[in-house]
Amino acid sequence: IQETRKASAWHMQMANPQTLTLWQKALMDHPMPIRLRTLLIDSIADLEETDQAEAQLHAILNEGITSATELPEDISGVHAFFGPSGSGKTTIIGKLARMATDRLNPEQIAVISYADQKIGAWNQIQLMASQWGIQCYRANSPDMLKTVLREVADFECVLIDTSGVDIPRHHAEVSQYAPEALLHLVVATEISRSSVERLFNEDLMWDSVNVTKLDESNDAWVLLDALLRHADMQVWIQSASSQLNRPVKLMNTANWIASIIGSVAIQVTECQVSHEADVDGRQETESVSTLDFLTGLKASRSGDVDSQT
Repeated sequence: IQETRKASAWHMQMANPQTLTLWQKALMDHPMPIRLRTLLIDSIADLEETDQAEAQLHAILNEGITSATELPEDISGVHAFFGPSGSGKTTIIGKLARMATDRLNPEQIAVISYADQKIGAWNQIQLMASQWGIQCYRANSPDMLKTVLREVADFECVLIDTSGVDIPRHHAEVSQYAPEALLHLVVATEISRSSVERLFNEDLMWDSVNVTKLDESNDAWVLLDALLRHADMQVWIQSASSQLNRPVKLMNTANWIASIIGSVAIQVTECQVSHEADVDGRQETESVSTLDFLTGLKASRSGDVDSQT
């Protein structure tokens, strides 16, 4: 209710869209969480120039994201990775293990598969371990996890892969039996709101948030809104390919945010072209954009326009 009240100002402007800038119209037409939309539209209310408005969007979003600075190639110690099924946890672990072998003795690197009953998951870890010459273990219960952790206590790098289900329970178990472990959340750039509600809450504390599948989608407004809501969370690494020979990198938040904003910038260009066409009395396309519909503009063929004139 509070968010709806906050958004009422620009909802009222819908009745008079001529007062909105191109960027405000584009943001209004683009699907994103209402809280974030309200914030962005209000932040560029007084900026008529499109370049200034875009720069303001970049500044606001970059300011709200915290980034980790630890290089992934320097990884050591115990790390546990959590996230929904298919988010890319095992792939990130394989890439980190591969990168660690360049600096550490492979026999001092271990990957633990914990409570992951997904078909093929254990086979994938075994294949990666044999390929990199590292150790791999499987634990299906808290007692087994405790035993395995005791066995690898002297290893230089231990990476724990977890299941995509029962994340809160596994989070608590790993925290109990490996209190020294850093707990990392792995999510795809395009995540559902229901997943955000489950993973970004006070009961689950994360040492970092890691983003995968950057090469598949730039529709990350839901994830971006979640990170802005939780300023204490920091993003760490990014993964843009499922190929293990493509290493992970430190998250480049500026480029990531630019790609997200770019999905709206395309809408802005289309709106501007449509607006100029209407002013000239010519219509170059038969399609009607959402913005044209909302502002009461009716697209017609150039011949129809000439005949009406």
